[in-house]
Amino acid sequence: MAGGFTQDREPDDEVRNIAQAIKQHAEQHANRTFNLWEVVAFKSQVVAGTNFKLKISVGDGEYVHLKVFRSLPYAGSQLEVKEVTTGQSLETPLA
Repeated sequence: MAGGFTQDREPDDEVRNIAQAIKQHAEQHANRTFNLWEVVAFKSQVVAGTNFKLKISVGDGEYVHLKVFRSLPYAGSQLEVKEVTTGQSLETPLA
C-alpha cells in the first residue's frame, strides 16, 4: 500500500546504525539498561522523513519494539524515538 509500512525485513547496516544511535534514548524511555541490543527485524515508511519500526533482542528471550522517526536530510536527518514497547517476544508482530 502506498504510504504504508513495508513488510518486515532483515536489518542492514543503516538500520543497525540507527538502532545504536538511539539506544541510550530508548533506555531512558524504558527506564532501564539493555546489555544486549541486536536488531532482528524492521519495517519502514516514507513520510516527510522516514518512520522505522524496529524489533530488538535485549536478551533472555525479551524483545523491545521501537518506533523511530528520521527527518529529511535538509532538516538534519535527526533521529527521534517515538515509542518504546518492552516485554515483547520474537513472535510478537511489529504493529
